[in-house]
Amino acid sequence: MDLGLNHVVRKYNTPVDNTSHLLITVPGEPDGPGGILVVSEHSIVYKKVDHEDRVCPIPKRNDQGEGKGIFFTCYATHSQRDLFFFLVQSEYGDLYKISLNHTGAEVHGIHI
Repeated sequence: MDLGLNHVVRKYNTPVDNTSHLLITVPGEPDGPGGILVVSEHSIVYKKVDHEDRVCPIPKRNDQGEGKGIFFTCYATHSQRDLFFFLVQSEYGDLYKISLNHTGAEVHGIHI
């Protein structure tokens, strides 16, 4: 987005799950790989231009039904030098810690 020219240019377009309801920005260089986390009811997907998507299923409670997914209400990013992770809260009040396994700008996996 260029504020001086007052216009927006689309650089990247990708389909997402219909149940997606939250976007989390991932810290970029030099602290992290950059990109975004797309949170859906059943999984979290790491997306970045020219990078393969990484998918991680969301753990469920024992008393939760099969068809019902989890809706996340808020998140916080903890970022230090060479270390970052995300705390995400569900509609049930459960807290999840999300971390990325990465080397430089290459993400190898997501851990919840």
